Formats: sequence, structure tokens, C-alpha cells
Amino acid sequence: MGKIWIPGGGGAGTGSDDCTANKAQVLVGYTAVTRDSGDEAAAGSMPNNGGQSGTLNCGQSKVIPAGYTSGGTVTANSLASQTSGTAVANQISSGKTAWVNGAKVTGTLTERGQYQNGGAAFTGSYFAINALPEGVYRSNGASWAPEARCTADQLRNALGITAGKIKKGEVIAGVTGTWEGYVANPTDLYYKGSNPAGFYVSNNGNGYASASFDGVYITAKSTTTSANAVTITAGKAYNLSGYSKLIIELNVTKATSYTNTNGGLVLKNGSEELIRIWQDGLYGTVGAKTYSFDLSNLQKVLTPSLAFTLRAAVVQITRIRLA
Repeated sequence: MGKIWIPGGGGAGTGSDDCTANKAQVLVGYTAVTRDSGDEAAAGSMPNNGGQSGTLNCGQSKVIPAGYTSGGTVTANSLASQTSGTAVANQISSGKTAWVNGAKVTGTLTERGQYQNGGAAFTGSYFAINALPEGVYRSNGASWAPEARCTADQLRNALGITAGKIKKGEVIAGVTGTWEGYVANPTDLYYKGSNPAGFYVSNNGNGYASASFDGVYITAKSTTTSANAVTITAGKAYNLSGYSKLIIELNVTKATSYTNTNGGLVLKNGSEELIRIWQDGLYGTVGAKTYSFDLSNLQKVLTPSLAFTLRAAVVQITRIRLA
């Protein structure tokens, strides 16, 4: 007699082939039949990352790890907290913008370009180009850096540059010099065009002799055969106390041919004759000469005059000094 086997239970079972989730998509700590579990319940491998949150500034990011998260909030900090600053509109270049404490600020500071004229002043310790207007100075692509300028006249006026203070023919700051003198010492009354004593021609020898200021010399001359005096007088008084000599340095450029009392040199105080040098040969040879007056008996205040008596001779006085 045959047997019939009837399986227990009812309905069809569900296996891995019917699933779409893998174990990696089941939370850790839980089991399930998954597409990759071979029809058996298997433990999930999806990480449980819990809640996720963060507070970010501009440009920052928050990494959310792979897996499950229970939720959370990512918050952006306020713009004001990220743009703290102290600049105001007139401290930002005109037309440019910046965020300051959460507010957009458009600059008003004037663009001055590559150069700007100002004033000029010399303080003794530095030279200043001042009165420059506030603003931004930049090269703007030029080949030179920004610069401050003053006019040539402003520079000359600030430094006191004049033609009379510059050696003749030399050019400083656009001024051509006319000065032909030398720097005198405190004891010089006259030195190669520098005339601290203010000498002037006070007597031209009745027209037969003459004196003139010729660049670095005082030129005295006589073209007649008779003796004629030409006098130069200081423009101020000098105290001779403590000085022993008055020294005159000169060049004879044309010697006299007369050997009998051919020249004289007299020191005067106004019209008062003080000391006389009168001798043959005084101007009898061409070349440099030095004569001196002894002041030991003239320790007083006086206004010196020098009378040059010439006979057909020419002399160039280069220096008059105290010693």
C-alpha cells in the first residue's frame, strides 16, 4: 500500500533573493535577512553615529560620517561675528567695498594717483613736503612708486637758494650762481669777493686813480706818472683790542717803472692818518705782496680806511685781515 508525504506548515518562505538591503544597510545591533546574508538572519554593519550638529563660519564645513544619524542642526555664525573690524568709509579706498561688523561699507577715501603736490618746509633737521591732502597714493601700474612733489620755486624759497649764494656759473635747483667770492674767516675784512667789512671806494684820486670791485678782487690803478691815491673805507667800525696786525694781501699786475718814491699804503681812521708805509719798490715788481700794519698802539675802536698811492701801476687786493 503506498504512502503520501504532506509537508508541515503552510505558505511560501521569503529568502535573501527577495531582499534589496545588504548588511551594510542594517544598523549595528540589529539582525535581519538581507540580500547578502544567505537566507539567514545576520547582524547589521551600518554605524550608529547618533546626532550630528555644528556651528560654522563662512568657508568652514562639517563632515558627516557614513552611517545612521539621529538628526541634528548645523548652524552658521552671524556675519557680524565673522567680519569684525574698525574701518569706516573714509578709511577705505573710494569705490571699494568691505564688510565691517556685518555691514557692507563703500569707501570714500580719495584716490590721489601717482603723485601729489604739496608745500615745502625746512626745519633744520629735516626737509618736509607738507600740506598733502588725505587719500590713497599708488602707482596704478606705472613704472615708478608714488611720490610727493613740491614746485622748484617752493624748494628754492624753503632753502633760501639765490643766485648770489651760489658760485658763479654753477647751477643748483635751477638757479645759476653769480657769487664770485670766497668764504671769509671771522677775522677777514675782505677776502676774494667776500666783503664782511663792507668796503667801498671813498676817494678816486681826483680822477687820476681809480678802484673797482672786480669779482674776487678790489682793483686799484693809476695810469698817470704822478702819484695819486685811491682810498677804500670799511662800512663799519672794528674793535682792534687784542689784535696785533692788519694784513693786506695783494697782487701787483702792472709794476711802476718809477723808483723814486713809487708807492705808498696808508692806514687811516676816517681822515686821520694812523700808519704810513711809503717806500721805493712798494709796487715796483709784478707778483704777490703782503704788507702789514702794527696795531700794538691802536687798541681801540675805529673805522679803517686804506689809501693806495700809485704811479702808473695796477694792484689787485685779494685779502684784508686782522691777526
